[in-house]
Amino acid sequence: MRITERGDPSRSPLVLLHGLASSPRCWQRTLPAVEQRHRVLMVDLFAGATRRFGLDDSARELAQRLVDLGIGPAALVGHSMGGLVALHVSAEAPELVASMVLVDVPAIPIRRRRLGQAVAVARSSVRRDASALGLVLGCVLRTSPITLIAATRATMRADLERQAAGTPFPTLLVWGGRDAIVPRVVGERLALGMPAAELVVIPDAGHQPMWEAPAAFNAALVAFLATVVAPAGHAAAVSAGDRAAPAPPHRPPGG
Repeated sequence: MRITERGDPSRSPLVLLHGLASSPRCWQRTLPAVEQRHRVLMVDLFAGATRRFGLDDSARELAQRLVDLGIGPAALVGHSMGGLVALHVSAEAPELVASMVLVDVPAIPIRRRRLGQAVAVARSSVRRDASALGLVLGCVLRTSPITLIAATRATMRADLERQAAGTPFPTLLVWGGRDAIVPRVVGERLALGMPAAELVVIPDAGHQPMWEAPAAFNAALVAFLATVVAPAGHAAAVSAGDRAAPAPPHRPPGG
């Protein structure tokens, strides 16, 4: 694991966790919106990872690294697999967490055969431009195949719905309305069970709204971080159109 710092070290900490087959570079369109407001810690979950890579192990390592850096409580922003790591941290080291932003997180098992999942991933992949595919390739080349296989298995087997429901922290769920990998219904179901959560759907985005619709994603993220207030006792489903107008879609860099 490697942590790179950006932004203002005197401001509140913001931890960014990338998804599977991706890297911290997936946040490059988010940084301009947050680095003047926060001490930003970009986490590379695969740097130095071994064949025994696991979500819980990554969460424990991240928690220890945050303690060593004197970080906390922090806002944890996790995309897909990174959101699963954030949920583990919130359960194992709640004193380090102030709030969470979970982006297209597969916290509920998707009842889909392997072929169906492969088709969903392919549908998402064909929309990626050359530079985005280059980032995915870079992740594959720098990461052991055994590590990627272990991470993929851990992500696909994750079932954190009950754990998410017990999360007491203010939480923003952000979902791409066209996500073919982790469908919007997963976000809606999580929102219904999380007492301190709100769901923002970005209609024209797929699995990586922070890359595909950065203006809408950044507006929702900044608004949430500025207030860190969520309705008590229920979750509100909000269309991103009510919060911000989406930018023209870009292609995502990874899964």
